[in-house]
Amino acid sequence: MPWFLFLYLVAFPFGQLTSFEVSPGIRIHLVDLLAGLFVFAWLTDLVWNLVSGKNDKSSYSIFARPLLSFLGVAAFSLILGGLSIGPGKPVLVGLMYFLRLALYIMFYLGVAETVRREKNRGKFKQTLYDSLISIGFFIALGGILGYLLFPDTRPLGEYGWDYHYYRLIGSFLDPAFTGILIVLGMCALLYRPTKDISAKIISCFIFLVSWSALALTYSRASYVAAAVLFTTLLLLRRKIILFLVLAVLSAGTIYFLPHPGKSVGTNLARTQTITSRFDNYTKSLKVASKNPLFGIGYNLYKEFSDSTARHTGSGVHSSLLFTLTTTGVTGLLVYLGFIGKSFFVGWKKKKTHLGALLFSSLAALLAHSLFDNSLFYPWVMGWLGIVLALQED
Repeated sequence: MPWFLFLYLVAFPFGQLTSFEVSPGIRIHLVDLLAGLFVFAWLTDLVWNLVSGKNDKSSYSIFARPLLSFLGVAAFSLILGGLSIGPGKPVLVGLMYFLRLALYIMFYLGVAETVRREKNRGKFKQTLYDSLISIGFFIALGGILGYLLFPDTRPLGEYGWDYHYYRLIGSFLDPAFTGILIVLGMCALLYRPTKDISAKIISCFIFLVSWSALALTYSRASYVAAAVLFTTLLLLRRKIILFLVLAVLSAGTIYFLPHPGKSVGTNLARTQTITSRFDNYTKSLKVASKNPLFGIGYNLYKEFSDSTARHTGSGVHSSLLFTLTTTGVTGLLVYLGFIGKSFFVGWKKKKTHLGALLFSSLAALLAHSLFDNSLFYPWVMGWLGIVLALQED
């Protein structure tokens, strides 16, 4: 495994703890830097092979065309938006987020090329697959330890983060994003082929730790994502008994979850979040109407809204609404084309654990992204890039 890819996987579970803010609205993550180094090393090797005549004329990555097409639309929308508002910090912030998008698309292409060039491709794929399970487990385990040691994380509100009390926020300092990454780890775990008893016992232990951590996030979006995961598991594997066990476990967990009196966030019937989401969707659609064809410019939303949050990135809670608002109908259609192709490839390979992983991961992510902009979250983009690369033959 390339060193920078290995280091990226090692740094992944540390989340926001290895990030730093260079300026309000501009945050750099260690995983971004490591992904960038991996891409640089891959491109250097690619250019060297071209110059030295060693290029093996390997085929295009499966998802290269739709992803690069979306990147082109995002670039065009950012240029148009930049011209309309003029030079300044908002355009710089939008450019930084665009470069991150480009980075993770290139990251996918680099990992996919690495998979294709591996002599022992099957073993390398399994190593990457097991790495995803390990990452999900360490995110969950670290989250539980943090919850036990620091159940009151409201002081983080002084630094621009949301106020949380007796909710598991993990190393990503956010219950919703920690939750979806735990769900993705569970997805990889549930589809992993296991035959011997010891492997099944370990898998059960990892699942119980992950499930406990997910429950303590009190993230309803993540609960919905988990429900979608279990439903696709039933659809793809027809394991009715396992589905019923998971359904009973889910109902029992929700019923027995503790609800500290002073914690509004642990009330699953809370309506404040629903109201704020609805208001956000309404404002997003209003902003989208300013330029319905190409949008207001990739990640220039804050220039057209009254959002003052420091760590929300885009300012739009729904990923598809974010795409519509910032890249217009054109960008949304291109992005939906990528989503559709991903589902098609996953469904076509559904009998394999890699194809099932893609299909279920994407279904869970789409459900979660209706409530949080998780499809463009850096760690999710990196995770999805690896899952897409695993589809290479």
